[in-house]
Amino acid sequence: MWPVAITALGVLFLLGELNGGRLSFANTFPVMFIVIGTMLVASALAPVEGHLESQAPQAAATPPAYSASAPGPRQ
Repeated sequence: MWPVAITALGVLFLLGELNGGRLSFANTFPVMFIVIGTMLVASALAPVEGHLESQAPQAAATPPAYSASAPGPRQ
């Protein structure tokens, strides 16, 4: 959510610098509330099925240690 909010904030500042007047940040800051609210609603309505839970990765099974006394292939 925060990357979208920061991008929207940057766009609003850019519009204020380029055009000024009607598109200054003082007139367009409510857009930030709309963006944040939309992202909160979207994240609340998003399905959770199919997502992986944040768990520590499990270590792979280690192969048995090599032993010089292990019998070799039979002839």
